Amino acid sequence: MNEINMVWLTLNRNCNLRCKWCYAKGEKFDFNLKMDFGLAQELIDFINDLGVKEVALIGGEPTCYSELKKLISYIKSKDIKVCLITNGLIFSDKSYLQELENLGVDSVNFSMKGWSKESYIVNTGVDAFDKTLEALKNISNSNINSMVSFVISYENIDYLLKVVEITSECGIKNFYFSFENDFSVLDGEIKKYDVNEISKIVKVFSENYEELNRLTRENFTLHQSLPLCVWNKDIIEKMRNKTQIQTSCILLQRSGLVFDTNGFLIPCNSIHQVKLGKFKKDFKDKKTFYSFWNSNQMNKIYNKFCSLPSKTCNKCKDESVCGGGCLSNWYNYEFNDLLNENIIKNNVN
Repeated sequence: MNEINMVWLTLNRNCNLRCKWCYAKGEKFDFNLKMDFGLAQELIDFINDLGVKEVALIGGEPTCYSELKKLISYIKSKDIKVCLITNGLIFSDKSYLQELENLGVDSVNFSMKGWSKESYIVNTGVDAFDKTLEALKNISNSNINSMVSFVISYENIDYLLKVVEITSECGIKNFYFSFENDFSVLDGEIKKYDVNEISKIVKVFSENYEELNRLTRENFTLHQSLPLCVWNKDIIEKMRNKTQIQTSCILLQRSGLVFDTNGFLIPCNSIHQVKLGKFKKDFKDKKTFYSFWNSNQMNKIYNKFCSLPSKTCNKCKDESVCGGGCLSNWYNYEFNDLLNENIIKNNVN
């Protein structure tokens, strides 16, 4: 088990957008789902006791949390770094952004939702593309470390370079790309997933890799949550050599903690349906937490989460860094589906 080096606090589920791919939409953007400020303070005290030195504030949309500034001030009083994960719309207000800078926010992960006015409306239900561009310019001119993140899907992979071009023109220099992770089956939704969509995503990304390098000046990270064996080995090696690829996550590494609005510990941002334990009930401080965290029950749960999708994976030299990819993959299709459609590329081994 790796050292816990970061904690995510889910401050609310309310949001000023309605993104199609949002991991929180299963909780219906409920305005009433918000973390009590007293609980947030107690969690920060607990995090400080663990010796964790970075906290990410997420939602919903954390800038819709009424006591955000007060919480940031409290976190900084503990000498803990603050990362804000946000759609960034509020940063079109320079005075608000300046307040966050004065409070000591260390970094902002600015989630980009579209590449045009039309696409922004389709993806979010809100006409806010121009406001987003204004916000990007403001954050890039501030002293807060910032990066743009973009969720790649089958529907938008053709526009990845456009997103980079637009945000670069606004002054953004760092980029974080991830793939859409769909856990909607846990909310009772049933979908027919076409695994051939994976082939297109991998093909287009690979074809655009050199241009992506040029546009970003090689300053990007791809959180690659597909099985590594769906890629040609050369593109993976190129990204590894440039430290542009992240092939695992806090769930597979067991290296981070995520708390929901009620103080429940959940496996990751996207699996809000699974409650592992509750702060102040199952643990309350460093000693009781590690007793809980290292218990046989928790080990069994994580062994199940991290089980490989196929016996084929046991023979792969990349098994330890790939782990079969994101757990969400195997809620939507089976490893044999990839084999049957000739999507697996054997040259990774």
